[in-house]
Amino acid sequence: MQRIKAVTQFFFSATLVGLFFFGFSANPFAQSNRAAASLAPVPAWVKNESLALATKEQTADAREGVIRLLSDQQVRVTGNTTANVTERYFHHAEQIISQPGIEHASQLQIEFDPTYQRLVLHRIQILRGTQTINALKPREVKFVQQESELEERLFNGTLAA
Repeated sequence: MQRIKAVTQFFFSATLVGLFFFGFSANPFAQSNRAAASLAPVPAWVKNESLALATKEQTADAREGVIRLLSDQQVRVTGNTTANVTERYFHHAEQIISQPGIEHASQLQIEFDPTYQRLVLHRIQILRGTQTINALKPREVKFVQQESELEERLFNGTLAA
């Protein structure tokens, strides 16, 4: 079995706007899907988490050729009692150790609801040895209408990027 040593990291955040401000924000459905996500540097309030590669013992527990190295979520709430903004920052890192891992980790899916959430992508990178590869290609981001409750004839407006 060929040993593949690559780590995929993706960083993104979602901003939830309090109901008080919702009426003043632009209607996301009036805009194109491309406006539903944006690119920005990692916010200054985020604390950086260190990353270490998996040990031999951890590689034995790999599922589908992938080991989750980091699953970090940080939350910041700003505002007052009548209105607030909640920002959530996510940092996920996976180590790919086999061919099935490449297939499993080759596509990312991030679900969000554009009626009250804004998706901001920060980085998607592949670490291969000492090389860091920028894998965030904004023109390749696609939005798909997610209707998981379609069988019950419920439409929730969730998108997946």
